[in-house]
Amino acid sequence: MGVRRFFLLKVESSNKIPSYLQVRDESFSLLYYIRLDREEKIFQQLGIHHPKDRRALKELLEQTPYGRIVCYEQKEAAS
Repeated sequence: MGVRRFFLLKVESSNKIPSYLQVRDESFSLLYYIRLDREEKIFQQLGIHHPKDRRALKELLEQTPYGRIVCYEQKEAAS
């Protein structure tokens, strides 16, 4: 069982542009650019299905200030 690491960056809204979440991989390449108010889409893109994992990510995003990069680690299921 491995671990997938994502780097998350919240980008604050301005005027008519909504807040977004940048999701980057370990080499810091942009994987996804998702509106922060589209919670279900964030979970879907990251492959997060378990309610406990969803709560953990939601709490992490709520506690993370805009402009700060945080690392999110997700355990991969054994194949």
